[in-house]
Amino acid sequence: SVSVVALALACLLPGPVSAATYTANNQATLNGAIAAANASPDPSSTILITGDFVTSGTLTVPTKPITIDTQGFTVFGAPNSGIQISGAGAVRTLAGTFMGSSGGTSATALQLRSGASVMNLGLLQGATLNTGNGGPGVDFGGPGAGVTLTNPGILRGGAGAVGGLGIFVRASTTANSIVNTGTIEGGSGNAAIRTNAAATNLDIVNSGTIR
Repeated sequence: SVSVVALALACLLPGPVSAATYTANNQATLNGAIAAANASPDPSSTILITGDFVTSGTLTVPTKPITIDTQGFTVFGAPNSGIQISGAGAVRTLAGTFMGSSGGTSATALQLRSGASVMNLGLLQGATLNTGNGGPGVDFGGPGAGVTLTNPGILRGGAGAVGGLGIFVRASTTANSIVNTGTIEGGSGNAAIRTNAAATNLDIVNSGTIR
């Protein structure tokens, strides 16, 4: 009958490819989850954050696309630094809230270096500093391979007497790219995007809001 044929075909056809899912609640388990994802045969992986924590050091470089979903929790950058993402591995997709740590002198949410590629689906925000300034949302580029940031989400500098930059772009002779379909804004009226050198190599494609 037709139903028997349909059932037989359903049994023969491959099902949808599933992505492996891991959990993390601190820097060590996050790096461990990325390493486990690298070793998995799945084409992509998702890491679910199960509690607030502060990072320290550079995140492990993924060899396949990964999504880090904070699930309502917050991942904070290290004080005087930020969440450090470096290396030309696969795209890291960030969903949820990633912030700089308040206090200190450089409360950046995210540091992007050496060929890293990130997509932000959630909120990247610098924190308020003891000096009264806000931290940058993203500290971007610098020596080494160019970096790429795709932002359908919200990226802003921290609040303060002098607000933080949305994106602080470091001098680089290699191509760096920002593709914005969401919102990039400075904190407390500061610049959305600023470089520290006129010769910085930067491409910006914008169909969202930069303010």
